[in-house]
Amino acid sequence: MKKLILLIISILIIQAATFSQCLPYGITFSTQAEIDNFQTNNPGCVEIIGDVTIEGNDITNLNGLNVLTSFGGDLLIEDKSALIDLSGLSNVNSIGGNLLIIDNDALSSLSALSNLTYIGESLKVIANDTLISLSGLEGLDSIPLDLDITNNGTLSNFSGLENITSVGRGFRVNINNNLTNFTGLENLETIGGNFAIEVNHSLNNLTGLTNLTSIGGYFWITNNSSLINLTGLDNLTYLGDEFEIYLNNGLTSLTGLEGITYIGSYFYIYENASLISLSGLDNLTSTGETLEIIGNQALTSLTGLESLANIESYLIIANNASLTSLTGLENLSSIGSAVYVSNNDALINFSGLDNLISIGEKLSIRKNEMLTSLSGLDNINATSISDLYIYENPSLSTCEVKSVCDYLAAPNGVVEIYDNLTGCNSQSEVETACESASVPKNNFKSTISIFPNPTKKKAFYFT
Repeated sequence: MKKLILLIISILIIQAATFSQCLPYGITFSTQAEIDNFQTNNPGCVEIIGDVTIEGNDITNLNGLNVLTSFGGDLLIEDKSALIDLSGLSNVNSIGGNLLIIDNDALSSLSALSNLTYIGESLKVIANDTLISLSGLEGLDSIPLDLDITNNGTLSNFSGLENITSVGRGFRVNINNNLTNFTGLENLETIGGNFAIEVNHSLNNLTGLTNLTSIGGYFWITNNSSLINLTGLDNLTYLGDEFEIYLNNGLTSLTGLEGITYIGSYFYIYENASLISLSGLDNLTSTGETLEIIGNQALTSLTGLESLANIESYLIIANNASLTSLTGLENLSSIGSAVYVSNNDALINFSGLDNLISIGEKLSIRKNEMLTSLSGLDNINATSISDLYIYENPSLSTCEVKSVCDYLAAPNGVVEIYDNLTGCNSQSEVETACESASVPKNNFKSTISIFPNPTKKKAFYFT
């Protein structure tokens, strides 16, 4: 008898568990009536196995879903002009796939999600015009894949994400016009993939990211016009891939990056109109690829890079209208591929590069309006130069530094020297100046080529 009773109880438990799960292929709710009739049409169901989509502009509440505790797949809530909050989902504790809250014109609160403790894939909150807070998501401690907060016009910070410690893949913060800081993310420590902070025009600091130590992929800080410095990133020590600081027109310094000693790939500092100092990079010792400093019109020197000793690929310094010297690069000794210095209208000489001894390939100096001398390049080992380009520097008359003279004594590649001031207006003029300076030369010869413009490729992927 006892065995029979136990068998019956086991069967009932199995049946109860089976009945509690439903809809393995998911369901789409398009009307309020479908929400209201859910429990009638699916008696005993508290766990939907498949993906759930809630859409339809007549849906005003989700109260008919108040028995649900979990979703096995994705939960997509989108395109509902009348839905103000998510009341009805207050018993949900688990979402096996993605939580996608997209394009909800009237949604102002996520507080009904306060019992949610697990998301299996990504959290994406996109284009919710009246959402003022992420409060309600405090139960989450990690995002396994992507965190995407994009185009939420009234969101001012990240309150609600206080317990997030990691994002497994990418984190994108894009076009949130009222976002002023990162308050709410104080416990975020690691981002496994890419981190993009783009087009947030009220963002004035990165406060809230103070415990972030590691970014595994790309890090882009792009077109945030009110951002003054990078304070808030003070504990960031690891960048696994490309770092781009681009078109942040209020940025005056890079303060906040003091913890970074190495950048795994390219480092681009582009077109930040108010950037007057690279202060903040004081502990950067090397880059895995190219360092490009281009189009920063207020930058007068490279002070802040005093610890930089090695660049594994290119050094490109171009179109910095106020740059008068390369002060700040005094400890740079090695560049793996090439040096390109062009269109820096105020640059006078190369003071600051005095300890550079090896460049790997090309030395290219062109279109620097006020450049008068190559002083500062004296100590480059001529055998590390493959091709030499010096042209269209209208004030340049002194080219007979030791590295150039030694190279011209035994050139092993292309030499192009023209359209500079007398004394440095051709290869023969420089050779004569080198001889007059009593620097030994031999085997002078010239070749012709087209100047190779370096290019960069980049990609940012979110799925």
